Amino acid sequence: MAVEVRGGRLLYHGVRFVVRLGRWLLPIPEWLALGHTTIEERGTGANRFAMDFRLTHPLLGQVFRYSGEFESVAG
Repeated sequence: MAVEVRGGRLLYHGVRFVVRLGRWLLPIPEWLALGHTTIEERGTGANRFAMDFRLTHPLLGQVFRYSGEFESVAG
């Protein structure tokens, strides 16, 4: 995944899928795999963040998404 910070948000973008066969790494095109992954995280308060995860297939459109707000707790 490629990661960047933009406008106070942390953005992850899927770059490629690969399959390892012995010592070979074979690239798999997005249309043949699950699709393109994007994740956006942003802080929403002390120890809190919101996340939006999307999996979009080039032919089928959005096939999976989840989003929510999370809180980090000391353990």
